[in-house]
Amino acid sequence: MLSIRQSGGKGFFGAWHSDYKRLIHNGRIVIEKSDLIEPWPGLDRPAFFVHSNSPLEKEEYLVHETAGKVVVVDRIDHGDLERGNSQRAMTREFPFGYPLRAGARYFPGVSTPGFLLSVFPLKVQVLPAPFNERRDKLWIQSLASISPDQKSFAYVDSLDDPSNLLVADDNGESRDALPIPIVSLPREPDPKVNPYDRVRAWFDRSYTWQRNAEGKWDVAPIAPVAPENRKTANPLEELFLTEAGGYRNCFNPAHKGCVSGWRQATVAEMNREFGEDYTPPFVYAPVTPRQAFGANAKLLLLRRAHFSGSGYTLFADSTPEKVAAEISRRLEQRKITFVRGDQCPRSEDNRRGDCDALIKSSLGKQGRNGYGLDDAIRGGEPGETVFVMRNLAVVVLPSKNGSTMIATVFREDFSRGDPPSAE
Repeated sequence: MLSIRQSGGKGFFGAWHSDYKRLIHNGRIVIEKSDLIEPWPGLDRPAFFVHSNSPLEKEEYLVHETAGKVVVVDRIDHGDLERGNSQRAMTREFPFGYPLRAGARYFPGVSTPGFLLSVFPLKVQVLPAPFNERRDKLWIQSLASISPDQKSFAYVDSLDDPSNLLVADDNGESRDALPIPIVSLPREPDPKVNPYDRVRAWFDRSYTWQRNAEGKWDVAPIAPVAPENRKTANPLEELFLTEAGGYRNCFNPAHKGCVSGWRQATVAEMNREFGEDYTPPFVYAPVTPRQAFGANAKLLLLRRAHFSGSGYTLFADSTPEKVAAEISRRLEQRKITFVRGDQCPRSEDNRRGDCDALIKSSLGKQGRNGYGLDDAIRGGEPGETVFVMRNLAVVVLPSKNGSTMIATVFREDFSRGDPPSAE
C-alpha cells in the first residue's frame, strides 16, 4: 500500500540540512523527493497529493492506488505563474484545494472561479466564468453552491460579506447578478477552517435552487419579500434609504422573485443616457412610469459601487437639489438616522467635510471609516450631496445629459468593525 516517509539530507558542504518526503508503495519508491505529500482523507482507497518546487515551476500530482497498482495522475495545473488570469489561489493551510464533498475538492483561481477535482473516477471540471470585460467589475466568482444537476453554479462576491449572487451554467451562459443585503458571516479565527463551508452553510439557510421560466436552474430566497410588503413602500426609494430593506428588492425581469414592471433597457436608451462607448450589462427600464423621490425614473443600473461592494444607480428626470431635499424628507419622516456630507464640519480650506466623529456617534460605526467611506464624503464635487445611513452611503449628483443620478457608493456592515490584523 501507499505510505509517506520523511527523509533528509545535507546541502552543499554540509552547511544546511533539508527535509523532504518520499512516497512508498509496497517498499518501492514511487516519488523520490517532494516538498509536500498530503493524503486525501475520506476515500475508500488511498490517494495522495504530491507537491514539489522545481527550478522553473511548481509541480503537483495526484497519486493513487488502483487494483494494487500505483497510478500517477496527470499534473494538476497551477496556471501560468506569469499571468494572473490563470493562476490558482493557494494558502498554506489548503495547498491542495478546499474540501467540497467526499471525493471532490474546489480549487479557486486568483482571477477566475477555478475548477473542481474529483477522484474515482478522476474528473476535472473547469468552472464557467460568469463575467466579461464589463461584468468583471462586480467580481462575483467565489463558489457558494452547485445546482442539483451539477451543471449550474452560484457565485458570491465575498467570503466574508457577500452582497451579490450570480448563477452561471457550464455552457457559459449566466443570469443577471442578483444583489442581496450584505451578509456578515462570522470571521474565522482559525486559518485552518475552510471559508467556503461558511458560505455554503449560509446559502443553504437562505436560498434554494429552482427552475426558472426557461427551465434553467436559478436561485431563489427561502423567505422572499411578500407582495403586500412591497406595496407599503416604494421599492425604488428603499434602495437608497435602508441597506437591509432596500436590497431585498431586485429588478431583473427574468427572475420571478424580483419586482415586476421592469424590462431590460435597450441599447438606444443606454446610448442616450451613458453615451455610445458604455453599454453595461445590468440596466433596467420601467415598463410603465415609476417615480422615486418626486421624480420620474428613467433607468436603473446595477454596477460595482464606487468604493465598496455593488449598488444601484437610478437616473431620474429632476434636479439634484429637489431629489436631495426629498431624500432628506423621507429619512426624517421614517426617523432614519443619517449624516449629510455637506453638513459636516469643514476643513481649514473649506473644501472637505470631516464626518468621522459624527458618523461614529450617530450611526454606531465601529473602527475606522476606511478609504471608501471617507472618500465618498470628502471627494464630492460641487453640486453633489452625500447621505450616509447605517451600512449605506448614497450620492445625489447631476448626470452628463441633464438627469439626476442617485448612486449607491458604499455598502458595508457598520457594526462589524475593522477586520482582524493579518499579523
